Amino acid sequence: MTKRRMPTIEWRTEVPKTTLPGLIAWRPAGRNFPAESDYIYTGDELTRALAVYGSTTARFMPKAPKRFRLVARSITTGDLVGLFEWHVSADSGEWTPSGPPWVHWDEWVELAA
Repeated sequence: MTKRRMPTIEWRTEVPKTTLPGLIAWRPAGRNFPAESDYIYTGDELTRALAVYGSTTARFMPKAPKRFRLVARSITTGDLVGLFEWHVSADSGEWTPSGPPWVHWDEWVELAA
């Protein structure tokens, strides 16, 4: 009998929430960007998925929020395991990564997956 694999990651797309000056809080990006589960089993796979999903999300995200981030959480533990933030470039007016994808995948995440 084959062991059935369960989703390991929950993806969320978040945009800044209006708060006090200098403070950033994040909220879900809306119904066009629902939370979804996925099958990710290694840190390298998560890094690649963040890059692909981040650029795909940027194609559909309106420019109005000026920033968004793609968040990956472990379904098993709820821990943050990946993050990729984007912003609208002042030069080009296009979505640009704010830095490389951040991934925290250790042996506990591997066991949970």
